[in-house]
Amino acid sequence: MLFVRGAEAGAAGAAALTVTLIAAHWPDGLDAALARAFAFTGAEVEILRLLAGGLRVKDIAARRGRSVDTIRTQIRSMLEKSETGSQDQLVLTALNMAAHVATPAVRGRRRARRRPGRGRPDPRGGGGGRAAAAGAAGIDAT
Repeated sequence: MLFVRGAEAGAAGAAALTVTLIAAHWPDGLDAALARAFAFTGAEVEILRLLAGGLRVKDIAARRGRSVDTIRTQIRSMLEKSETGSQDQLVLTALNMAAHVATPAVRGRRRARRRPGRGRPDPRGGGGGRAAAAGAAGIDAT
């Protein structure tokens, strides 16, 4: 969820928009999905999680007991691996993936409802044969 604080006139008169991330949904499985998709390390995923939660680099460094330079190096590594151009893009990419991880894919194929007469010989003649049998078996005979 994003909260927009408001627009202010910048130094050159351009509008500046301040956006604050209130809470980022980080579903189970997102860590593994990011590691698989971008070859992120566990430390990189944790840093990304903290960035998505709205923490600043210096706060992440303090929380992890690392220097700000180390955290910035890890962020640059993630930007390169994910081919994103900024921290904002990196976080948005992760949150977009979160939407897909949170919505589990349907496992397997749904069985099509069988239509009456499908795959059975037509009592009027014809209509059966290889194509009908293949269709009943779920195979495209064309």
